[in-house]
Amino acid sequence: RLFAAPELTTLLAGEDRDVDVDDLRRHTVYHGGYHELSPTVRALWQVLKDFSNAERKAFLKFVTACSQPPLLGFKHLEPRFSVQCVAPGGGDGGPLT
Repeated sequence: RLFAAPELTTLLAGEDRDVDVDDLRRHTVYHGGYHELSPTVRALWQVLKDFSNAERKAFLKFVTACSQPPLLGFKHLEPRFSVQCVAPGGGDGGPLT
């Protein structure tokens, strides 16, 4: 037997610990004209800092489908967390906008 059930759960779902917003920020990629100093991006990081840990976990679940941070940190999150600016008017420039 290679792993006990709790160990396998930790490997697959991450660790039950606080969400490190600074780690997430360091390993975020930006697209569509956004960058780390964009006002909207700065507001996002401030809101996440102001969130309780439970709210951060809910945000993480919304964007990754898992409420736990990756076992070895956000550097190992696949796909990487991305913040993308959409086209003016709220669409992404696709055929439905």
